[in-house]
Amino acid sequence: MSGLLLRTAVFAAFAGPCFAAEAACPFINTATAGGILGGKMRVSVTPGPANSGDAVCEFNRESGSTLRIQVKTMAHWRAEFPAFLAQCGANSVALRGIGNEAVACSGTQNGKLYDQILSRVRERSILVRVTAADPQAGSTLREQARKAAEMVAGFLF
Repeated sequence: MSGLLLRTAVFAAFAGPCFAAEAACPFINTATAGGILGGKMRVSVTPGPANSGDAVCEFNRESGSTLRIQVKTMAHWRAEFPAFLAQCGANSVALRGIGNEAVACSGTQNGKLYDQILSRVRERSILVRVTAADPQAGSTLREQARKAAEMVAGFLF
C-alpha cells in the first residue's frame, strides 16, 4: 500500500505542472468563446472582490481578435448605470432581449475595430466587447458581441 502512495505522490509532483488548469471565466467557457470568434482561444480572468461574482474575462485569438466580458456589481445601480451607459455616447443603439436597458456601439481603439454591448441584470453591469484588427471583420463584430452578451445576461438571470 505504501508503494502505491509513494508512486501517486511522485506522479503528482511531476505531473502537476503539465496538467495546470487554465483560468475559468464564470460567465462563458473557452470553447464557447472560441465558437463565437471562430478559433482557439486563450483566456485570462481577473476576479472581482471575494464572493461578489464579479470578474473580467479576456479571451484572445492568435489573429488578434478579443472578447472581453466584464461584470461588476453596482452598489447604487440607479445612480451608477447612466454613467456606465455613457461609454457608448451618442452613437448607441438600444437593444432588446439582453438584460435590462442594453445598448450597443462601435468604434476604434489602438487601431482596432470594436463593437460593444452594455447592459444590466439587476444591480450588475455587463460589458461585452469584441475587438478585431482586420478591417473586414467590422460587419461580424456586432453579431459576435450580441451572442456573447445574450449568454452572459442569461447566466446572470
